Amino acid sequence: ANRRIYVIGDSYALSVGMGLHQALVDRGYLVRMAQLDDTCLEQISSDGQLIADASSEGRYDCPRDINAYVRSIKAQSADIIVFSTDLSLETSKLVARFVKLAHKVSKNENVKIVVMDRAVNFGNLHSEAIGAYARGASPADINGYALNMDKGPRVSDVIHAALSEAGVLDDVIVVSKRRLQCSETSCDFFTEDGDLAVYDYSHWTLKGSKIFMSR
Repeated sequence: ANRRIYVIGDSYALSVGMGLHQALVDRGYLVRMAQLDDTCLEQISSDGQLIADASSEGRYDCPRDINAYVRSIKAQSADIIVFSTDLSLETSKLVARFVKLAHKVSKNENVKIVVMDRAVNFGNLHSEAIGAYARGASPADINGYALNMDKGPRVSDVIHAALSEAGVLDDVIVVSKRRLQCSETSCDFFTEDGDLAVYDYSHWTLKGSKIFMSR
């Protein structure tokens, strides 16, 4: 029987979902994806319900997306639910709301919930890499330089604190994308064979997503 993975979030869920599909397609997993931006967490109550007077102002129609999740057979039956967005320090404080919503919706008593923190932000490294190449730098050199980028406060720490305060930390696996992208000596802006692992400041290429999610 196939194991069912439901990946929820924004464009960063797409990266994760594609990577999981590539990494697990031969191991009996089905991967599906749906839209729910982290800004929509504000429209979920602390006990995991859609706030009654929630509006759809802004970039996303949050009531529509939340209701679609609640009604989704995939959300109800998934074995593993993965939440992946471009979390900020503020929205990271609200992740427990999605966890409670996911538990309310799920009809699978053994469902596993995975929350991923934000991907490494490499800023303008693409333009810097062009100049570095001209000066003779290798992809490995640039990966070493990339280790020193985006070393601000970790949203994973905020996620752990929020889940602990809400009493749901034991129900969730928190995954650091930085640990998937970086070692102690470098961060994979390029793959080992010199292809790009990241196509803008932080979104993963198809090859990058397979590598990171295989890890």
